[in-house]
Amino acid sequence: MCGISGVFSSYGNPTIEHTVDRMIKSLRHRGPDNIGIWVSENERCGLGHARLSIIDLSPVSNQPMHYLNRYVLVFNGEIYNYLELKEKLITIGYDFHTDSDAEVVLALYDYKGEKCVADFDGMFSFLLYDKTNDELFGARDRFGEKPFYYHKSSDTLYVASEVKAIKAVSSTVQLDLEAIQDYLNGNGLTSSERTYFSGIETLPPAHYFFFRRGTMDIKRYWSLSPNKQINRISDIDAIDQFDYLLRKSIRLRLRADVPVGCSLSGGLDSSVLAANLHEFADAPLPTFSARFNSNLDEGPWVSKLTEKLSLPNTQVWPDANGFISELDKLTWHHEFPVRSGSVYAQWCVMRLAKNHGIKVMLDGQGADEYLAGYDELKYYVVWAYYRKFKLVSYLRERRYFKKTFGAGTSLGLKHLMDPVLMTFGFRRSIYDNGESLRDQSCYYLSEKLGELLRFADRNSMAHGVEVRLPYLSAELIEFTLSLNESLIYRNGKSKYILREANKNRLPPETYYRTDKIGFVAPDQKWGADSLADDLFRTSFLQLEQLGLRPCSSKFRIITAGALIRQFY
Repeated sequence: MCGISGVFSSYGNPTIEHTVDRMIKSLRHRGPDNIGIWVSENERCGLGHARLSIIDLSPVSNQPMHYLNRYVLVFNGEIYNYLELKEKLITIGYDFHTDSDAEVVLALYDYKGEKCVADFDGMFSFLLYDKTNDELFGARDRFGEKPFYYHKSSDTLYVASEVKAIKAVSSTVQLDLEAIQDYLNGNGLTSSERTYFSGIETLPPAHYFFFRRGTMDIKRYWSLSPNKQINRISDIDAIDQFDYLLRKSIRLRLRADVPVGCSLSGGLDSSVLAANLHEFADAPLPTFSARFNSNLDEGPWVSKLTEKLSLPNTQVWPDANGFISELDKLTWHHEFPVRSGSVYAQWCVMRLAKNHGIKVMLDGQGADEYLAGYDELKYYVVWAYYRKFKLVSYLRERRYFKKTFGAGTSLGLKHLMDPVLMTFGFRRSIYDNGESLRDQSCYYLSEKLGELLRFADRNSMAHGVEVRLPYLSAELIEFTLSLNESLIYRNGKSKYILREANKNRLPPETYYRTDKIGFVAPDQKWGADSLADDLFRTSFLQLEQLGLRPCSSKFRIITAGALIRQFY
């Protein structure tokens, strides 16, 4: 895990080395172990790298990395299946001089060109310069775990892991006040790939690009298909295969030459990870949790698992005082308004891990999006039974839905008319992104997950920690999306297949649990705390001075004010 920066221009620029140096030094927090820069002889391309050493800790794996006297690479992320790819490349005739995954990227690119990205199981954003063709190639992982920002000015391209690196060298990159006003109005950004800065764009997840002669050519290399044929597999075989793929993903993400730990919120996803890690590791891996003095605290759930498996667990107690005092620093790292106190809770967990000598953390993010972890996703399973005239199943799941989520929660009656209305071309807005759980899962993975991945990246990299997400295995997700929806949500329980695969590894209370909290902080309490009053008044005046209209939400005002203070 690292920070990267790059500049590529159609003309020679004698100041390019200074530019790249300024960019990468602003990202030193992402890579505290080494800084390196390289400039091409024609002074058209410059690459910078801030290294967090995770695999092959020796200096020979520092970057920018050179290969075959032709390619130069700066790489952010991990290729988890690099050993398998390396073995195949060796049989073809490629030689390697390091034990790093970065060198595998270079060799595979030489062998397959841009098609190499389809072979990677990992999280990544990287820049690769080809001296022979005088062109820049870049790519980003399938789900956007690693950030990739760029700014194009005339025929010059600026690329970096964070916006601040580009803003440091380009005066045209400024805060987008209209986007901040939208945030104050409660709308926020409609896309997880947009930013609060004018002139900044992102390379979308699952895309690569070539930059040649001032032109950027972007292409998609992978996508999820909600229309995939349903896999007619028995429940037992499906559960076994799901278990195999998840455990394979966990094992691959354990590859590291540094200490590894695990986030443990107390929920199902993180508990499953911790339980499997307990089976794989030679010694119990440390777990780290956030606790709260509120009804959102999940301490009892954490204790049930750690006591069952005798797992070491270290806890941190985020509070309003810490959130307010660290808000500006937190915002500088995130470059977005901090929408929720849960962001700060994760920040505290990552810092806790760092202080205990942990450089890699496994985390349960990503499962909710395709295993119906969010309440609104359960609706589409229940409605599907009605739409397909499976009335017995519909009535059963409707009863479970009300029982699980309380008498105050209702599916409503509008869905009873939906099949008729749709035959006449009328459909409610809740179906804008599809009618099935599979449709919605693809939408959540491609459009809504990105914001959570950005939180994880910024919180971890601020403390020199790498986050790995076993649930975001493309192979695992593609298999899960091919299954009948009853394997995802059944008898009022989401993540049915995950529960069944891990039933014997979990405490019974966790297996049967249906509510969801996670690292959820008491936002309203923190925003209303008297400690926030001075910050609120300062932020309110700053927003008014810029012609922005403050809103009724104290929390949004103080978080928008922090963004103004850091970047205006």
